[in-house]
Amino acid sequence: MTVRVRFATPEEGLWLPKAGCRARVHDEDRDGAVYLGAEVTAKGGMTMYKVTHPGGIVKTTPIVTGTSQVAAGQWHTFTLELTGGIYRVSLDGREIISNADDPNAGLISSGWTSFYARATPESPVDLDDLLVTRAYPR
Repeated sequence: MTVRVRFATPEEGLWLPKAGCRARVHDEDRDGAVYLGAEVTAKGGMTMYKVTHPGGIVKTTPIVTGTSQVAAGQWHTFTLELTGGIYRVSLDGREIISNADDPNAGLISSGWTSFYARATPESPVDLDDLLVTRAYPR
């Protein structure tokens, strides 16, 4: 999944502006869906996280974090790639987060994706050119 993102300003209002994407995966060790997500903040912080629903309660658990340079007012290409238990997060073609050294083969992509932005009127976030591709044939 790839999206172009542009932060008008790195300034925090009520909260720090951010943009991200999620993919539903099937976890062989669990019943039900698990979601893997990644987000980038206006100040360049990046997080990969897992969302589960134990007992109907949404639980978000950070997996790994990283940082990158994000220039306000410029377009950046943000990518979340899930392939056979390996996930990678990159910004402008530079890999920032990966589990390639410790793949989780139990996580299998199952077809649902979303993109989101958190912004304020003073600190808008633009998303453009959303792209979802299958890395391998069914």
